[in-house]
Amino acid sequence: MLRNILVPLVSLALAFTAVGTAVAEPSPSSPGAETAQIEFQHISARDAMTALRSIVGLRSLQVVSDREIKADGSAEELALVRAVVGMVDVAKGQQPVMESLEVESDRSMIARLMLQPAKAPEAMQILRKKVSAKHVAAMQNPELIVFRDSPEKIEAGLKLLESMVAASE
Repeated sequence: MLRNILVPLVSLALAFTAVGTAVAEPSPSSPGAETAQIEFQHISARDAMTALRSIVGLRSLQVVSDREIKADGSAEELALVRAVVGMVDVAKGQQPVMESLEVESDRSMIARLMLQPAKAPEAMQILRKKVSAKHVAAMQNPELIVFRDSPEKIEAGLKLLESMVAASE
């Protein structure tokens, strides 16, 4: 049933068009690495970096401006960076409320759920304690939670979060 509620999986190809980016260039820091500038409209650079470090695990990030960051990584990592930014760079009240995508390289899933004000920190604690989710990021503006784990843990986490949201309404 939950799979019917989930928005259809987002392809990584769509992420390339959803977020403004500069053309990736070879990075001088490590062989095979590329550099991309990622722009966003609704979130701050700080929130973007928090989500990317937690969800993608990419550490080579730099703030260019409040609405732009620079990322170094493989083509696959940069594609995932673009996909995650595309998921979290949403305006308050923007639909869909829930979105997910499958990461083919490790068969994990990433899910994003818009929450009511002041619920993201609580949701993050629930996911860590009850589902043992390790890759979780809570954002304040807009209020949302994004997490990455196995499809089973994503499904269990979304059920818990849905019940939390329903109980607060």
